[in-house]
Amino acid sequence: MARRGGYGEEGEDVEEEEEDVDDEDKEDSEDDEESSSRWGEEKRWTEGPGGKEEGQEEEDEWEEEETWTARKWRARGRRGHEEGEDTRKGRRRGGMKDSETLCVDPQERGPISRQIGVWPIECDKPLQPDQIVAYALYRWASGETYESSSCSFGIGRASGVVAIRDVTAALLSVYREKVAWSTGVRKAIVLHAFADKGFPNCHGCIDCTHIYVDKPANAPAEDYYDRKRRFSVVAQVVVDLDLRILDVFVGYLGSCHDVRIIHLSTLWSRAAAGELFTGPPVMLPFQAQMNGYLLADNGYPLSEWMVVPFGGVAQHPLESRFDNKQKTTSRAVERAFGRLKGMWRLFLGSHLTNMETLPLQSVAVCILHNILIDVGIPFDENLLWEVDANGVRRWVDIGIHRPPRPLCMETSTGEAIMLRQALAERMMRR
Repeated sequence: MARRGGYGEEGEDVEEEEEDVDDEDKEDSEDDEESSSRWGEEKRWTEGPGGKEEGQEEEDEWEEEETWTARKWRARGRRGHEEGEDTRKGRRRGGMKDSETLCVDPQERGPISRQIGVWPIECDKPLQPDQIVAYALYRWASGETYESSSCSFGIGRASGVVAIRDVTAALLSVYREKVAWSTGVRKAIVLHAFADKGFPNCHGCIDCTHIYVDKPANAPAEDYYDRKRRFSVVAQVVVDLDLRILDVFVGYLGSCHDVRIIHLSTLWSRAAAGELFTGPPVMLPFQAQMNGYLLADNGYPLSEWMVVPFGGVAQHPLESRFDNKQKTTSRAVERAFGRLKGMWRLFLGSHLTNMETLPLQSVAVCILHNILIDVGIPFDENLLWEVDANGVRRWVDIGIHRPPRPLCMETSTGEAIMLRQALAERMMRR
């Protein structure tokens, strides 16, 4: 039995396939004769009884340049369309067996290529894994529509959709550990970097960004309508000072508040269960013990594991110094959003997307984001500037929505308030 090389579909028996090829060649000959006859009639009609008309020389010359091969493939395409022939099942055009065209040595391909396999397409050569990966990267980096990006690669829109799906699944399967909490030596480096900024035992910075989308079909518009009056989906991200993404939670509607997002995420349940931050606590002034925590803005509630600025207008010097340090350090998450969306521009502007696959694509792009940081690929921040209709150069909208006002402190516990005060006091004494 001949077996397909990519997705594991069974092919036809070789003997039956060869008989089908012979029958196909006979049908092709009949189609060629019919096509040639019809082409001859069209040519005679063009010339007319009185010879060639004026202005027809170039058109006739173009018609005569059509080869027998072109007419043959066109005839086959018509018959395949009429019969509902699927070239991905059974045999390929030209009478070539699946085993002859789809055989690729797995040792010659990388882990992503082995996950994707080889695609048969309606041309002389199958679409190779490196082409599939290249198309997915181009689509995410350019932000072009499926119609435009797939045309650049000579494939159909449906093939482009499948390519994105397969590359996304391959990245999540092979490199899922690229987006994870730091451990071992890497964790020590992260903690040391935050301690140098005045925040001992800090594990990262957290914030949300909005991924702008076109209004989803058959969905209530108000659910996706955010404060900036755009349709969006929210992504919650935790990063370290090297802009690596440690955790991502994406998929909730743009109308959801950041507080609701974090309560729905696994981050909240893990922190409440004491599974998120491990390691010995740090001693602070007033005999306070500080376990692991994250830095956040005033859109989040103050808690034992989330430190936010004091806020307010008339601040004490201690509070003012702490807020300046906290905001400067936590701005790493903004720079991470800028690098992420600046490189993968599909997620920078509004685009038409499938709401079921968008969260998976977002995680896949976060994996690529971390891979590029690990290998030392720099980012040009000029990509985050644009010129508006009035010719004014401005910073692009990376989807960060600042809270209109700080959250009420009534939800904060006394222990959380004391820990933040102890951090501010420690920072003042340095």
